[in-house]
Amino acid sequence: MKQMTQNEQFLENLFSYITVGINSIESAENFTILPLDIQQKQIIENYPLDLRLFGATGDGIVNDEKYVEVALKQGFRNFQSGTYLIQSNFLLSYAKQTKGNALLSYYGNLYSFGNIENVTVRLNVPADFSNIVDCLSWLENKRILGTGEVLIDVADGTYQQNTTINLNHIDGTKIKLIGNEADCTKCILEVDNSNNQDCFFISDSHSFGFINGFKVVGTKGWISKGEWNDQCFGAGGRAVNGGILHFGSQMWVDQMYYGLRAMYHAKIDADYTPQEGGYGGGFKVTNAGDVGIHAYASQIQANGAEVYDTAHNEEGLGFGFCSESGGFLINEYSKSDNNLKAGHYALSNGTTWSHGVSASGNMYGVLAWGGTVECNTLGIYKTTLTNNSQAGIYATYGGFVGANGATCSNNVNGVIATYQARIDATAVNVEDCQENGFYALNSGVINGGGCIANRNKQGFVAEHHGIMHLDSPVANNSSINGFYAKVCGHIFAPNLGGVGNTVFANPAQVQDTSAEPQNLGSYIINQ
Repeated sequence: MKQMTQNEQFLENLFSYITVGINSIESAENFTILPLDIQQKQIIENYPLDLRLFGATGDGIVNDEKYVEVALKQGFRNFQSGTYLIQSNFLLSYAKQTKGNALLSYYGNLYSFGNIENVTVRLNVPADFSNIVDCLSWLENKRILGTGEVLIDVADGTYQQNTTINLNHIDGTKIKLIGNEADCTKCILEVDNSNNQDCFFISDSHSFGFINGFKVVGTKGWISKGEWNDQCFGAGGRAVNGGILHFGSQMWVDQMYYGLRAMYHAKIDADYTPQEGGYGGGFKVTNAGDVGIHAYASQIQANGAEVYDTAHNEEGLGFGFCSESGGFLINEYSKSDNNLKAGHYALSNGTTWSHGVSASGNMYGVLAWGGTVECNTLGIYKTTLTNNSQAGIYATYGGFVGANGATCSNNVNGVIATYQARIDATAVNVEDCQENGFYALNSGVINGGGCIANRNKQGFVAEHHGIMHLDSPVANNSSINGFYAKVCGHIFAPNLGGVGNTVFANPAQVQDTSAEPQNLGSYIINQ
């Protein structure tokens, strides 16, 4: 007969003690935990326990709670085989640091002792876990394998969020975080955004599956539009260093310094396509500080998004959509209104892909400051830039704007290019602006065919080495000049057209550069 080792003898005695004791009690509260030394604790912590050895049923139907609780309190952490019905959710917290392929069944939902493999686990807030952070903490040491997935389901209500929700998980693509997908205002996360805290955060090439159905509200930074407390510069959702986030369309971020921000090769997807010809309806940002949706050396796709009332007066900031430092932002069919500076913005080699958008009530509807903004009309999706206090479209310091088919109306200026910037204004229509329809100055260039300027103070103006290359431009009902070149400004434009201007062309259009320049070295040439 084989002699038992000391460890085997210890386990046999322990199993006998537990089996006798557990089957003589109604509740685990009445069970006396056997004291163990450090070596004994290590043995049972790693032992692959089948709870049915103690008398548990393990079928997920009969209540096995006392067996689970006793084993956990005694120190077992490796559970194998069986599904064990429990009725107290505090036992779920123990499973944060357990392992094995056994399952807990709690009110119809399955929870893994170990890795989540080929099953769907639903974590309910606040029924099972008090908040989202607790859910992610429970998942921290668990893999999600095979067809396994996790749904964090947050009930309607208002939740105080005092720490950043860190979404880094090795299998984060298999996790979904869902609030109210019909009306996000019913599921509110109130974020303490002091000390620059974000709401959602991901980094280091992690990826998170999906987030939808939440209104995120910052509580410590925003004072009033344009006024902010210091060091409250967090984001509703931030991805850095290759992190990837995916959002649904039923999301709203309010009073956070950034709505969405991707930095350093990260990526955020918050995509939505509105009804034909419409704007917005997707991810919404209100009352941000610097930028509503910001791609900094990263990529964001936020078609159909909406941004309103972004401003930080002291810093002179307030942009709806912005790409920066090589960032790439796709925000077609979006709306960007009443921001302190610009609705759609690109700087320092950023590219903003803003086709078929609207922007109203900003300083600039579209602004390219050393970056590129493409804001062409896309079929039924019209780019409309209205009531902006400086210009509908402004490009400067080497920036580029492609604005084919856009409409600029009721702005102070329609289209401005300055300081080596260029604007492709093919088929752009500018109406009812207080100053200039199309304005090239300080070596800025505007080109394109079929440009129309109606009812502006001046239709087309080039000055201080500003240049226009236009084919068949039309200026109607300008209160001063239809076409005006001054101070070394040049307009190259075959087939000038228009009616109702106080002065049609100043100086008069000539056929070639051999003519004497006027207005301090300026001319308008038909070629």
